[in-house]
Amino acid sequence: MLAPFLLLLQVLSPTAVHVTVDGVDRVAYVCSPIQTSGKPPVVFMFHGHGGSAERCMQHFEMEKRWPEALIVYCDGLPVTTAGGDGKGWELEANDKNRDIRFFDALYPKVLSNFHGDAKRVFAWGFSNGGMFIYTLWSMRADKFAGFCASGSAIVTDDIHLSTPKPAFITISGNDEIVPTPYQQQAFDQVKKTNASQTSGTPYGATGTLFKGEKPVVLWKYNGGHEFPFQSFPKLIEFFKSIG
Repeated sequence: MLAPFLLLLQVLSPTAVHVTVDGVDRVAYVCSPIQTSGKPPVVFMFHGHGGSAERCMQHFEMEKRWPEALIVYCDGLPVTTAGGDGKGWELEANDKNRDIRFFDALYPKVLSNFHGDAKRVFAWGFSNGGMFIYTLWSMRADKFAGFCASGSAIVTDDIHLSTPKPAFITISGNDEIVPTPYQQQAFDQVKKTNASQTSGTPYGATGTLFKGEKPVVLWKYNGGHEFPFQSFPKLIEFFKSIG
């Protein structure tokens, strides 16, 4: 009985990882895999505007959904958006971006300290965090095996998705925070970058898989401004298939 308890304790006890960026203490919470076989895949998680790493971890529980993976919940800093003030991510695709510099400092520390697999690193983001996924794709595509952006859009002119990458994109048909047409425009850019085929094949309950230079999944639903939890099994299956 002791072994299962210790495994559960490991999941519930993330490790705080601190890095200093421009004199500011930045933090992420790392959940080690409870099922290991060699170097684990790594998922960097980016919360939405007004959220936090802790709330993201409590709400989405990726470490329980993919227990073989190393899950990294990144914590944003205050930023002003159309929704007001709150923790989040800068979206400009330039080297002055504080959150790009945060990732640059965090990435090698996580992979070194927790022995993550550099060939199987993924990024997941929702809302403002999903928008930051496009910033990462534009600037640090070489660091990732694939991306997931949900409830998000490309909102700055300096973001250019020039490198084909596997992507899992979710779009809500009744999102009142990030209008559906804006999300669709971002997805169209994802398909263009990956030279995706015009038509796809069913992928889960409401998903469509498009073949191209790299595979792309579109998960459409009517759930408002919220990540579709029912997509998690197919998202993890997708990540496993490309890592």
